[in-house]
Amino acid sequence: MKNESWEKYINLKNLILLFDAAEDLKIQSYELIHKMRRNHPKPLKLWMEFPKKHGDWIAECVLVNKAKYTQVNVCLNGIAFVPFEEMQIVEERLKTGKSGVELIYELKIIPESKQETLLNVVSRELDENPPDILEEPDHSGMIQLKKFKAFPKASNPEIRDGFDVHSPDLSAWSEQLRLLIDRSDLEILQKVKEIVPKRPTQEYRRLLFDLVLTDWETNGWSYGVGGRVKEALEYLNHDKEYLVISVSPDLVFRKNNGEKQILDDLYRAIHDIKKKLVKNGEVPKEALEKTKKPN
Repeated sequence: MKNESWEKYINLKNLILLFDAAEDLKIQSYELIHKMRRNHPKPLKLWMEFPKKHGDWIAECVLVNKAKYTQVNVCLNGIAFVPFEEMQIVEERLKTGKSGVELIYELKIIPESKQETLLNVVSRELDENPPDILEEPDHSGMIQLKKFKAFPKASNPEIRDGFDVHSPDLSAWSEQLRLLIDRSDLEILQKVKEIVPKRPTQEYRRLLFDLVLTDWETNGWSYGVGGRVKEALEYLNHDKEYLVISVSPDLVFRKNNGEKQILDDLYRAIHDIKKKLVKNGEVPKEALEKTKKPN
């Protein structure tokens, strides 16, 4: 019986450090993950390595797709897959400078020890298609990291001398944990023509563009875009709040020259912005099929 393996999805020898790939593209690592998430027609994969040579990486985890809440110890040794839904979390944490335990706490992953699931074993025995597909959010091998076991010695050679083996040491979770990308995926990004977004001259209009684009990236323009944009306008960062004079009862912005501008129909404005984002190539054409034109 043939087992599932990462070889179906990647060439392990072709994996490179995410930070090296970001350097090649002359961008930050969190910006690279952003590009990977938004790659069209499908996102690129993010991998994580817990090097076996360092020792056993043990973590208390929750089995995500189980009817009953189950917490177990899982050996994370080897390569783990970071699902698409979790990539934005990694992006945001890297952007704020988090690493190690802070980077992966409560993150959902599929470790090497869990990618070969019982459901797939049984299905192959019955000559059926394996139900656990790596990219699907209901993969039964998915776990959520909760608590991390310390290693018996400090991972940094400079602090090993005199190290108390009875003291908990989590340094390896920061020093040895590696984020990876397939070299072929890096080549895809290198070939992508950088999109130079076209934006209106009015700063409040550019703000609306950014909010609508963010809603696509986080919610896929599911029902309620207008409500989410309006809510975002109520809780702007300090450097942007001067653009919004009023949200209710009337939506009033401040123009570049300081004059007031009332926006009578936010929903029509959002629809027009969606079309322009698609035309710019920032959002795939299929996105408009999910939205209805306002009356």
